Amino acid sequence: MIKGLSEKYKFYLLLAGFIFALIICYQVAFKSTFQSAKNCRNMKDKARLANEMPQKAANLRMELTRLNKEYFDNISGLNDAHEVILEKLSRLSSQYSTSVTGYPAKHIYETSFVQAETHTAILKGSFIDLLHVLYQLEVNERVGRIASVEYYTETDYKTKMTNLYSRIYIQNFRNLRKNDTQ
Repeated sequence: MIKGLSEKYKFYLLLAGFIFALIICYQVAFKSTFQSAKNCRNMKDKARLANEMPQKAANLRMELTRLNKEYFDNISGLNDAHEVILEKLSRLSSQYSTSVTGYPAKHIYETSFVQAETHTAILKGSFIDLLHVLYQLEVNERVGRIASVEYYTETDYKTKMTNLYSRIYIQNFRNLRKNDTQ
């Protein structure tokens, strides 16, 4: 059968047989070797990460301690955050042509280890100006965590104008356990 074929067809037949032999060798011997080498690399990466974990855990603990100090301590060393937030809101409102239309009393929720104060502020102005005030409160002023913002409109029927308001909920947390570092 092979004797009657030309050299070109014999070459193609030999090439097909070689490729078939390579596929069988890969499936039988090489595939498991390559998979083992991949598993070995993964294990080495995991071992390296496990060796770095104590340092990463220490860094995360320091960061957590810093964040706890920032959020659990009193704002600017003052006892009443309500007044500090009102002062900063007033300053920002005059800077961005908005007005503080409401600032009700704070709501305090307390457990055995943390005290959460929620301050509600109602501002009136244009959408862009309200966003500027919100951005300044959250990023630059650090008066607390902005928990929620609600935008709504009210129509003044005397002047027939629609005004945009934003109700901002600012939360401050205080750690009541002074000895706990976690």
